[in-house]
Order: sequence, then C-alpha cells, then structure tokens
Amino acid sequence: MSMRRDARIDRLDRIAAEVLGSLGEMISALEGMARSQADGRSLSSRDLRIMDHRFTIRQDDQGPSPAVVCTWTSEQYYQLRVVAADRSGVAFAELEERCVNMPAMEFEEDLVTGSFEAWKGISVKAVNPLEEVIDLVESRLEDRGVHLRCCQDGDEILIHFTMPFPED
Repeated sequence: MSMRRDARIDRLDRIAAEVLGSLGEMISALEGMARSQADGRSLSSRDLRIMDHRFTIRQDDQGPSPAVVCTWTSEQYYQLRVVAADRSGVAFAELEERCVNMPAMEFEEDLVTGSFEAWKGISVKAVNPLEEVIDLVESRLEDRGVHLRCCQDGDEILIHFTMPFPED
C-alpha cells in the first residue's frame, strides 16, 4: 500500500472516530433503553425523545428480535459526517479517488506484442469518501452491538440505529 493510500486511510479513520464520538450519547441512550426494556422496565415518552432524535421500541412482530431503534433522517447523518470531517481537519474533496480498471491486453494471431486496439471495457470509478466513512462507522457500530439500516419513507431516506435487547 502506498504512503498516500495509508495517509488517506488514516484520515478516513479520524473522521469515523469523530462520527462515533458524536454518536456516543445516542449509543449510550440506546444501550440504557435496551437494558431497561430487557429488565422489564417501561420507558416514558420523555425517555424516548433524547437529543431531538426519535427512539422507538421494536417488538417481536416487527423484526427478528425486540430492540430499541433511533431514527435519523439521511440529512442529519450526512451533516454529522461533514461536521466530523471539519473537526478532524480533513476535506472530503482531498480524499476522493479515481480507480482505473483496465482489462488485460489481448494478443492476436500474427502479433509479437499485444494489440491495444482489442482493449474493451476500460472504466474509471470515483471512490466516494463519504461511502467509505459510512462503512467504517457501520463496522464500528456493529462491534458495539448497534446495527445501521437505511429505509425509504415516502420521499425521505431514514437511518435506523438499532440496538437489540441484551439476552441474559
């Protein structure tokens, strides 16, 4: 891996760590609510509204297992990542990469070297650093027991942070 690539990954890691730090209070709330529900304590509507985010209790018939779910809009989550990048001192524009995929050279019957005319399927793909940060954050959230899921609700994309009830 090149030095430039290592530095890029370090910057993405810094942004992901900043995002997780910003989500710390919400993750703690999810963990506490999940523990309370698992212990049989009910939560008031005030408990389910923290930091301007909506928390709901998902019961058995709504998913694979009972869980606490915190719902954000995609715009809220996007802004969190942008703010985290700013705090980290990293500009997303610096992290954007282009990957060029070139097929293997094809050899024709009477040629000693390959034919460049036979190349097909050259592609260039822009690697979006926001997607990479999402992947890093999602992986680290899952390490803490929180699952991230996107869903469409009318014209809006919602992000669900889900914490299953702990099993005793």
